[in-house]
Parts: sequence; C-alpha cells; structure tokens
Amino acid sequence: METPTVEPIWYTGGVFKAASEARKQGRLLVVCVLDEGAVLGAAHRKQLHDALDNIEVSSLLVAHCICVRLVACTDEENSFARLFPAAQALSICIAHSAGNAVVCGPNITQARIAAEIQAQLRASTQARGAVHMGSLEAIENERLRRLLVSRRRGDMQRVKQAVRDFKDDRQGYAYVHGPTKQAAPKREGSVAEGRTGAHLLLRVSDGRTLTAEFDAMAVFSEVRAYVVKELGPAGIATMLPPRRVLTDEDDGRTLAELGLVPTATLLVSVAVAVRTQKASEPWFEWPAPHLLRQLVYLGIVGALLLACLYPRK
Repeated sequence: METPTVEPIWYTGGVFKAASEARKQGRLLVVCVLDEGAVLGAAHRKQLHDALDNIEVSSLLVAHCICVRLVACTDEENSFARLFPAAQALSICIAHSAGNAVVCGPNITQARIAAEIQAQLRASTQARGAVHMGSLEAIENERLRRLLVSRRRGDMQRVKQAVRDFKDDRQGYAYVHGPTKQAAPKREGSVAEGRTGAHLLLRVSDGRTLTAEFDAMAVFSEVRAYVVKELGPAGIATMLPPRRVLTDEDDGRTLAELGLVPTATLLVSVAVAVRTQKASEPWFEWPAPHLLRQLVYLGIVGALLLACLYPRK
C-alpha cells in the first residue's frame, strides 16, 4: 500500500488568508505551530509528520480542513498567539466559527488529532447558523487590522516620497535656473508705529470724513472742542471694540488712556439742529422782482392773443 503523505494539504497563503478561505468554504482551520530552528526544527517536523501521516487523519484534513504551517517567533505567529495564547511550538490549533481546540507537545498523536477534528466538526455543525463572534471571525478581524496598518504605512511612505520628490525638483530647478530670489526684507515698522501723537479719523454720520492730529497726552476735551468747531454739537463714539460712547466724563482723560494712540477711528453723529432750523422757515416766499416782471409780460401777451382769437361781436 502507498505511504500517505501530508505535503499536498498545506495552504501556502498564510494563516490569515487561510482563515478567510476556511470561513468562506465552511471548513475547519488547522494551524500547526512549529520551530524551524536548528535545535528543535527537525524534531518538530518529524513529530508533526508522524501525527498527520495517517490515512484517516489525512482524509479528514483534505475533506474538511484547510491546514497552514506557522513558524514560531515570526510576526504572523506573534499576531496569531495574541488570539490563541495556548498555541506554542509545537502545537496544533483547530478552529472554526463556534470555537477552537489546541493540542500541544506530547499529546500530538494520530488518534488525538483525528478525535479532535471529528469533535470540532460536530461542534461546528451544531453551531451552524449561530450569530456570534467565533475564532475564525477573530482571525479575520486580525487580518483586516494588519491590512489596514500596512495600507497606512504605504500611505505614509507615499507622502514621504512625494516630499522627497518635491525637494529634488526644487534642487533641480535651482541647478538649471539658478537660486530663487529672496523675499523682500521686512520693513522696520509701519507708519503708525512711528507716530508719537494720535492720528484720529472722524467719520461723520452724514458721510463726511475728517482727520486730525493731536498730542498723545492731550485730553479728550480738545478733540470734542475740535469737533464742535468743525461740525457743531455732536456725539462721539469709538469704533474700536468694544465700541462705547465717549461722554463728558472722559473729557479729562488723555488720548493715551483712552486707547486712541497712535491711530483711532471715531464715529461722530451730528446734531439735528439743521433739521430743526429748516422746520422753522416760512412755507411761502415771494418770487424775485425779475420773475414778477416776466409774469406780467406773459399775462399781457396772453390777453392780446385771446382778444385776437375771440373778437367782440
């Protein structure tokens, strides 16, 4: 009789892809963790071969399982060990959506492996249709997490490469066209910073605009006197936040204390005296003398035309 072999049953796509494939096909996932080192590698391979090199075990593996070999102390094995802490070299983990079983060390025999596979097949059949997070789902989630991490690393690598390409392009441009022009030096200070007094912009409510220069230590009553001289009685409010109305109580304070140095904008509301004066004017005025003469001439001409058109009978 031909000696059975277990070499054709191994899945070559890694443990996470094997878990995804087992979940799709409704099979068991069999993970064999072994050491490939010089000391234990040969002994582990021999023990694993003796446990699986059986017609009954081999037929169960081919018909109902997806098997994958996992080398200890690798990144993939470390991720798998977080999900199955009992899995260590040498061990065989049999997992499905309903649960898992781990066979370790001297317990790895042909009879034990066959019994565990059959028990897990029965358990997976009974739990079929149950909606819960099982072993294969956990492995699938770990696979997706690793995929997401690798994609993020790839994105970071592409960003770094784009930055390097940009720097190379700038260096190449400078090599061909010469160095880029330097920006203009910053001004020492603005015009407002050089002022020693207070430059006030007065915005009048009727649309006019006035400007005036005052000493920084001048009191606000001087500004009010200037406004009254130019515009008549008016109210003054600052345009600076918070906007507030400057009253007679502020006349004794300096412009520096009021925050009007070096520049400031003031809103001036003119009084309604002009409208009051217009209301007191008479409602009727006689026209000028030359207009009266013209009206008399027009009356005479109109009378003559009427006499010509309608003579007396």
